[in-house]
Amino acid sequence: MKTIWKYKIKVLDEFHVDMPAGSRILTAQAQHNQLNLWALVDTEATVIPYNFAIFGTDNPIDDSINLECYRFVNTFQLYEGGFVGHLFQVLTDDN
Repeated sequence: MKTIWKYKIKVLDEFHVDMPAGSRILTAQAQHNQLNLWALVDTEATVIPYNFAIFGTDNPIDDSINLECYRFVNTFQLYEGGFVGHLFQVLTDDN
């Protein structure tokens, strides 16, 4: 069965979220000062880790990072605009 699930995520440079294989990332936004990610999922699929990275505005991005392996998800603001982050999914062979 397909449905949309919401995942609460912590603002870290790199992290993973366990989601069913084949999940489609829809968006990430702040809701009540909490960063959330919404995905279209198949509830019957095997759960696998999806990797993500957050880059803050004006923060340097290490030259060793191959941005071709990153898919932009969304830009979000927290703390009344005090932090602006840009969420990317790190692409792997599995997702």
